[in-house]
Amino acid sequence: MRIEKDNVVIRSATINDAIQLNKWWNDGTVMEHAGFPNGLGEPLEDTIDIIKSRGERLRHLCIIEIDGKPVGELSYKIERDNVAYPGWKICDENYQNKGYGPKIIKMLFEFLFTDEDINSRCPINKIVWDTMLENKRAQHVYETKIGAKKIRIRENVWQDQLGNLRTFVEYEISREDFFKRFISSHQVINQDMIKGSNIKIKPFEEFYYKSFVNMFYAYFLHDFNIELQYSQVEEICLDIIEMVKKRIIFLDLLTINNEARGFVIYQIDSPKSDWCQKEGFGFIREVYIERELREKGLGGSLIAHVERILKDKNVEQIYLTSDNETFWSKCGFIKTDEIGYKNQEPIYVKRIDQ
Repeated sequence: MRIEKDNVVIRSATINDAIQLNKWWNDGTVMEHAGFPNGLGEPLEDTIDIIKSRGERLRHLCIIEIDGKPVGELSYKIERDNVAYPGWKICDENYQNKGYGPKIIKMLFEFLFTDEDINSRCPINKIVWDTMLENKRAQHVYETKIGAKKIRIRENVWQDQLGNLRTFVEYEISREDFFKRFISSHQVINQDMIKGSNIKIKPFEEFYYKSFVNMFYAYFLHDFNIELQYSQVEEICLDIIEMVKKRIIFLDLLTINNEARGFVIYQIDSPKSDWCQKEGFGFIREVYIERELREKGLGGSLIAHVERILKDKNVEQIYLTSDNETFWSKCGFIKTDEIGYKNQEPIYVKRIDQ
């Protein structure tokens, strides 16, 4: 997992993070708000075991980075009741009370509500979490900046390290409420339009040849304002399919109710390809979603699909060229100073080996 926005990154914890996590968890000043003013007193080996046990998609441990520096941690677990239960804390006091909390929470919640892999296994209907009764600042953030509902107060339900009984305030936010507050009404409507549809991403089949050509023709005409003869587009598509058959590139289709409505073309750079700028890297060549279906998260689903496929093939990094910084930054790609040697567009790169 890796999501980022501006200078904030939330990524999967790895064994390399064990020393930092262990230091935080054993620091009483960091853990006091959670009821452990003396720290956890946890051996490093136990921290390593926890990292290993929380590497599943439905039970995950993450590191929060700001400006490239680890400053905190978060985790979540997803239960069969279609509810996600997260927790988070900024451990570095230099980054506390600086407004990062709401941003991190919104990034996490959007990920949980929209991630294709998670929601295909267990569709998330709501997110539930709690805080100590005395943590008034957190409650203010949850209620005014996140729009969460206070659902109950659990009095004296837990005894801390010093023997004090602690009271928790429990909050929740539903998928609908989150989308209404943080996603535009246009996007909410779009989500409703595809709700219940049979959406799949699958390798190209000859059955879809005509649909692929039609989409590629529209891709040139509307996205690039290039008017080509239909026969010219067919020639390009035949070349693409020939490279697919030779396993030089991959072509996967997004289908809705068995109709092709989008595609993604990608490869692992090698001298066999007609484009090899970063040998061994994954390269996303083209992404297309029909215009009336855009801004529904389908493009992001295609990219997440490519990342899973390439990661399974032991690819560590993916790159692409584009002038659409907004979309690719949202997908976690970082703009570099390099440009594509054929199209002169900026190159974006993302690590997927975490």
